[in-house]
Amino acid sequence: MHWFKCAVEGDIIVDFHTLEPIGPTGLDPRRFDEFMRPLGLRPGQPAPPHSVLALAENAFGLRGTPARDGEERWRGSLLPRSEQAEQPH
Repeated sequence: MHWFKCAVEGDIIVDFHTLEPIGPTGLDPRRFDEFMRPLGLRPGQPAPPHSVLALAENAFGLRGTPARDGEERWRGSLLPRSEQAEQPH
């Protein structure tokens, strides 16, 4: 993964490059701080291995599963969010 982007109704809320020191941008670049900091995703620091997958799991309820034999990618499914979960933090 090279980029993490979260958009709501076409507006980029949080955006950062995962292969460079973290520098979130977007309309609300600090929105996921409570999920990012415990994973080591801190501004100016490189992203630890698999931390962005853990961010997606924790912030969005995504459940990633390792690739099966012969596959090169992780996979996951997003479930519809409840009205309450869609409210800004």
